[in-house]
Amino acid sequence: MFKSPSRQKLRTGKKKPKKGLSPLWILLSFPLLLIILEVSARLFFSFTGKPPRLASEQDNSPLSQAYQLEFLTNNKPIQGLPEGGKLKIERNPVLGYQLVPNQESQFWRINEQGLREEVSIPQNKPSDEIRVFIMGGSSAFGYRTDSNQSTIAAKLEPLLNDRVAQQRNQPNQYQPEVLPYFQSDRVRLLQKIPRLREGNYQVINAAIPGYASGNQLAQLALEILPYDPDLIIVIGGYKDLMLNSEQSFADLPLIDTYLSDAPQHFRDYLRKPLNNWAQKSDLVQIATAWMETPPIPTTQSTLVLDQNPSEPLANYLPQQPSELVERVERYRQNSIQMVRLAAGAGVPLISAVQPEITGRDLENLPRQEQEIINELGTDYIQEVQNAYTELRKANAQLQQTFPNNVNSVNLYPIYSDFSNQAFTDPIHLTSEANSIAAQRLYEEIVNMPKLQITPREPST
Repeated sequence: MFKSPSRQKLRTGKKKPKKGLSPLWILLSFPLLLIILEVSARLFFSFTGKPPRLASEQDNSPLSQAYQLEFLTNNKPIQGLPEGGKLKIERNPVLGYQLVPNQESQFWRINEQGLREEVSIPQNKPSDEIRVFIMGGSSAFGYRTDSNQSTIAAKLEPLLNDRVAQQRNQPNQYQPEVLPYFQSDRVRLLQKIPRLREGNYQVINAAIPGYASGNQLAQLALEILPYDPDLIIVIGGYKDLMLNSEQSFADLPLIDTYLSDAPQHFRDYLRKPLNNWAQKSDLVQIATAWMETPPIPTTQSTLVLDQNPSEPLANYLPQQPSELVERVERYRQNSIQMVRLAAGAGVPLISAVQPEITGRDLENLPRQEQEIINELGTDYIQEVQNAYTELRKANAQLQQTFPNNVNSVNLYPIYSDFSNQAFTDPIHLTSEANSIAAQRLYEEIVNMPKLQITPREPST
């Protein structure tokens, strides 16, 4: 007969479960461990300071932070696009985007019209005021300059007003306001320097970072002409070379993708708290440093809006000759329309091809610019130099086609003999370089017949 084992045997045969950490305890301890490590990292850095490598990779200088962009729609940040920038831009259905009015940092001030000006610009122009509007992208805007006073617009204004003061103080150096009767005296006096139109010159910085010619065309028609300008200066070309020919104007990066993809938009919203923590976490910075990620290149901020730091800048250039033709043609057609708009309003226009670092003497560069050239590489240099040849031709054709309405200016080579640093990246200029650009534009303005005073015939 089968005998069942005794209870004693059953009890001794049972295996007792091993004691260990429960899954719940593990789940709760992980965030606690992260908190402890984060506090430890912050305490360590509070005594020792952050290593130089971490500081440089973050580029958290006040100047860099001030020029980082934040993208808004309906006055709220767009989830999925970079946030936390000081310089706020918002969508505009016609212009693509625009600067948010009434914002400022220690390095710039944006007035209530969304212009980089210290004060508001009244639409009704004072009778003695002569308004000069400078349009363009980030170079004309003065991206990463230390103040509004360091921009091309701010440096051009005193040159013009000083010229007016000089004409009044030393009238004999200039042509007379009224011609004499005798022909011999007329010939002699007309050989003197023409007088610039007199008044209070206001040079207004209407440039917007990242704008291409399509944006500028819309801006001119809708935002600039209503302010009764006396002269319009458009500085551009580079953005058109870097913008795919399928795009008629520059827009916020990936904006259509984000706004049409509701699930992705929601996922970005849920990830926002984690991303904010990661950006501020010293622990994450240490982990990033240990992974030995490559340093952020100087050229990262060149395109301002849509550049991927991991992608070479040369990849944004036209990859086929036909694509270059289309991009230059877009620039030319938009420029033609701007000339026609300005001419219809009776306003002279200067169309200037903007400076770029490959226009320098590449054999004699300051150390900072040599590092930029090394980052860019030979492919970029050759392609940009070729592209700028076509860009300059298109710009020069404007004056040939409309000789009475537009002056074509080429700013590309103006730093070829400049010994100091002119560029902080491929297109953005130092304050000293902005002074040189302002001087070149001043020389063009004072020689424009439409801005000169024609001596009157003597009264009989």
